Amino acid sequence: KEIPAGSQDVISAVFHLRALPLELGKVFEIPVFIGEEPCRLRIQVVEEEELPTKLGKIPAFVLKPSLLKDGEVKEIPETLVWVSRKNDRALLKIKAKVKVGSIIGYLRTFDPGKK
Repeated sequence: KEIPAGSQDVISAVFHLRALPLELGKVFEIPVFIGEEPCRLRIQVVEEEELPTKLGKIPAFVLKPSLLKDGEVKEIPETLVWVSRKNDRALLKIKAKVKVGSIIGYLRTFDPGKK
């Protein structure tokens, strides 16, 4: 199968979206490969909230992913991603439903590095 230009794996796409101009209501599409299937990861900024974390309350964008495949939107059930609204766009939390339950990942520490 031909790989569309700019395609990424899903994990790389999640980190790529941090560089996009996120705003409430915006929708972005990123070409991805899942297994051997090309499709588009559709990310919608659905909410802004103050996310309580071990680091304190952090202003965050809440992102809802879905897939575009064969012209159809395929929802990814109960999956959300929280990204900091600050310039660092830190990945704060991921919640995803899987076949045997659900997974929730939180940012525990953050060291932004030096420029």
